[in-house]
Amino acid sequence: MKRLTLLTTATLIYASVGFTIASVAQADESSKAQTELAHVQTQMEQTPLLQLQHEWAHINYELEDDQKEDAFIALIAKAKAFVNEAPDNAELLIWQGIIQSSTAGAKGGLGALDFAKAARKSFEQAMRLDENALSGSAMTSLGVLYHKLPGWPISFGSDKKRRKTSKTRP
Repeated sequence: MKRLTLLTTATLIYASVGFTIASVAQADESSKAQTELAHVQTQMEQTPLLQLQHEWAHINYELEDDQKEDAFIALIAKAKAFVNEAPDNAELLIWQGIIQSSTAGAKGGLGALDFAKAARKSFEQAMRLDENALSGSAMTSLGVLYHKLPGWPISFGSDKKRRKTSKTRP
């Protein structure tokens, strides 16, 4: 009888532990699903500008160097879509340029020039719309491009132009 009681108790404990483990696993999966849902909802609630900023920060600070180029290229496509929806939004154009410039940095070498030129175009277009958008970030970012890129005949880099953009900032 003692043996039957021990066996019954062991079975009940085993069943209870199994149920607890299954409940914990189910709760963990539910928690993951809730976290993903919250992330999707947050992205839906964010403005396009905030989406670009957050994704850029994730790529720039959290991804490994060998992953950045492809991630930035995908983000350029998203930025272009946002700019196409609001072509007069200087802030979106500035962030499109920042992403293009970051892609150039991630790519490096002569292959980066196309991204750098596209960034320059984005910054110049943003300045035509609103020179003071994002506290003059287009001009500052353009100055960084002029400073970091090689000069003619390879690229458009120019310390003289960089100094000029620094002096004209409000």
